This record gives sequence, C-alpha cells and structure tokens, in this order.
Amino acid sequence: MRTLLWVVTLFGIAVGLTVLTQAQPGVVQFVFPGLRVELAFALFVVLLLAFGLLFGTAVRLFRAALSLPRRVSAHREAVAEKRARQELDAALRAFFENRWSRAERHAARALDTGSTAVLAQIVAARAAQAQRQYGRAEQYLDHPTRVTGNDRWMSTFARAELLVQRKRAAEALPLLRDLRRNAPSHSGALRLEIQAQSNAGQWGEVLKLTEQAARHGAFDPATLNQYRENAVTGLLLDPGLDLAALNRLWRQTALPLRLLPRVADAGARAFSRLGDAEAAHTCLQESIEQEWSGELAALDLALSEDQESAQALQRGESWLRSHPTDTMLLLALGRLCRSRGLWGKARNYLEAAIAIHPQACSHRMLAELLESLGDAAAALPHLKAAANLAADEATCGKA
Repeated sequence: MRTLLWVVTLFGIAVGLTVLTQAQPGVVQFVFPGLRVELAFALFVVLLLAFGLLFGTAVRLFRAALSLPRRVSAHREAVAEKRARQELDAALRAFFENRWSRAERHAARALDTGSTAVLAQIVAARAAQAQRQYGRAEQYLDHPTRVTGNDRWMSTFARAELLVQRKRAAEALPLLRDLRRNAPSHSGALRLEIQAQSNAGQWGEVLKLTEQAARHGAFDPATLNQYRENAVTGLLLDPGLDLAALNRLWRQTALPLRLLPRVADAGARAFSRLGDAEAAHTCLQESIEQEWSGELAALDLALSEDQESAQALQRGESWLRSHPTDTMLLLALGRLCRSRGLWGKARNYLEAAIAIHPQACSHRMLAELLESLGDAAAALPHLKAAANLAADEATCGKA
C-alpha cells in the first residue's frame, strides 16, 4: 500500500511539473561578476529536484555512518539476548529434570545478559545447592546484576530459601521479615519464615505467624494445626518458662490443641517440672479421655509413683480393663507396683507385657525385680533376653 501511494505521488509530481513548465516557458538566470548563466525553467526544476535527492541521500548516508556503531552494538546485544534465552530455556528444562550439573552449566552462561540475569542467577544457585556446592551457590547469588522491582523480591526469596535449607536461620530471618513487609500474604514466604523461626527455636514467633497465615488463608487447616502444635509444644518445653507463664500459655491454647497427645505430654512434663502435679495429671487425663494413648497413660502413672500412687494404681487398672493388650500401660503398672512394694502384681504385669510384645526394657525390669526378690536363677534368662533384644535393636538401628 505504501509503495502504491509513493508511485501515485511521484506521478502526481511529474504531471504537476509538466503542467508548470508548459505554463511557464521562462528562463532562470544566474548572474555572477563576469559570468551570466541562463537555464530553462524546466531544466532548473529538474536540477533542483536532483540536487534535493542527492543532498537527502548524502544526509541519510552520513547519519547511517554515525549510527553504525550503535546499530552494530544493538545487533550484538540482540544476538547475545537470543543466545542467553536459549541457555536459560535449556537450564530450566534441565533443572526440572533434576539434572543439576547441566542446569548450572547452562544458567551460568546466561548470567551476564540483562533480561535473563536474575532468573539465571537463581537457577544456577539452586542447582549448585542441590549438588551441595554451597560456596558456588553463594557466588551465583552474589553475582552483580541490575535488579529492580519484582526481580529484587524474587532474588531475596531465593537467597532466604537457600539459607533456610542450610539451617542458617539467623541470616535468613532479616530477609524474610523484609519479604513479609512487602508481601504479607505470600504463602511461600510465610511458610519459609515459619520454618526458619522453627529452626531458630522462636516458637512464639511461629505461633504469631500461623495466626497471620490463617487470616490470609495461606495454608490448609491440617498444615496450620501442625504448625500450631509444633509451636505450642516448643513453648511448653522451654526450660525458662515459670509457672505463671505456663498457666497463662495453657489457658490461651485452644482446647482442641491442648487435647493433642504431643501437646498434652509437653504440658504435663512442664507442670510436673514446676511442681504442679495436679495440673500435670489433668493435662494427661483430658487427652486420654479424648483419645486413648498408652504413652500418656504410662506418663500419668510415672508421675504418680512418689505420691497418690494408690489412686494412680486404681486409675491404671481401670484403663487396663479397656486396653488389656497395651504394652506401655502394662510396663507402667509394673513399675508403679514395684515402687509400692506390690511384687506379685508387678511380676504379673511385666510378664503380661513380655507375652504380648517382648522388649529389652521389659525383660530388664523383670530381671531386676526377680533379683530383688532373691530369685537370681529366674532372673538370668530375662537378662540374656534383654541383652539379645538390645543387640538386635541396635543392629536394626544401624541398618
């Protein structure tokens, strides 16, 4: 279409010039000192047009010559950009195929091109991290690049993630706090910060972050409950917690969370350590009523060996009627009876536990009981069985 317009325009100019020269058959005269030049008007117009074309062509050639270095540089940049994008595509393909060495090699070739530098930097660092080449990973992340806007956020997130994977929470947390200020509802950043705070043992911060994640809908309920359970358990196991702070924490913890076996176990141990035996038993018994746990029942009986052992024995025997094959409960009852001097009952409970599930600890406890009763001959087989089972358990553990 443009060509057609140019042709029509040129024909129009030609027709116009023809008409003009026919209508004006004059001459154009140039007078110089000692010289006079006369030209037909039509020839003058033709020469003027020719001069204009030549001058325009000369100007264009001059401008092209001046812009040649810039055009050559732009061409080189375009070629480098195309090559870098090809390398980055190959790096991403290798990365998602778990070919770490190849991914790192291709990404490293795309590091110095502007539009691909940040992505290449992150891919190379993660590939090196996957190969446990932590020094190279840090070198890639420290590679100078022009980072702005979203690229800066992405680069910071990648650096924080690699630090968290290496258990360097103290270095990762400042980066993660900065990410949270810029994107408070980003689920990946929240998850990473929760993991870093957990590694650092900052359970109070973990609990706050789980509430923030719940407000933003960042996680599913099961994941949130797991994080909350970990945080509350960590707070309860803090040796610096005093009784007032423990009571306050326990009251602030939601009931469904307090009834979880792991949380109840930590709460009972904390209350027992601080001398509140009644609260410790309440923690365990409420959880046991919600869902049976032989471990919690055994802990409840163990915490009662020194005081209120009669009530604890009655409680344990009532549990045994509902759970007659629970080995943990049988061992705890045997230990409790032995501490009260009920040798016959202790022996029966320990033998029942061995009959259901032989363990090194149950054989050893029964052997100690028999030796204390002066029956060394009966204790010897249990000592041998305890040694054999302990050796088997150690072997399995190594395997």
